[in-house]
Amino acid sequence: MLATASTYAVIILLEALGFVVWNIGTRSPNDVVRDIVHGVRNDRIFRANIAPFLFGGSCFVASFAFLSARLPYERNAQAFLVTLVVLAGLAVEFLIGPDLRRRWTQPGRSAR
Repeated sequence: MLATASTYAVIILLEALGFVVWNIGTRSPNDVVRDIVHGVRNDRIFRANIAPFLFGGSCFVASFAFLSARLPYERNAQAFLVTLVVLAGLAVEFLIGPDLRRRWTQPGRSAR
């Protein structure tokens, strides 16, 4: 039971880390589309943002790989659990995301 709970905690944290790196929780969809268009048009912006994009994507891939190994084979249960994990990841990102981003952008200051 404890191993299952800790596995789901790791999966949720991987989801949250992916959302934090992608800065999903604080940006509107219009801002995301605008940033993607600017990144595709400007080579410097594209090179600066490809590493965070790949890191965030790898967090999502890892979380879904761990999750698929733990899920039952019933299709209804899989969809329900995947939805719960994504929502839990978004909730964790909402709680700790701004502090983590502030800490990453201001390395001399500690997050409060």
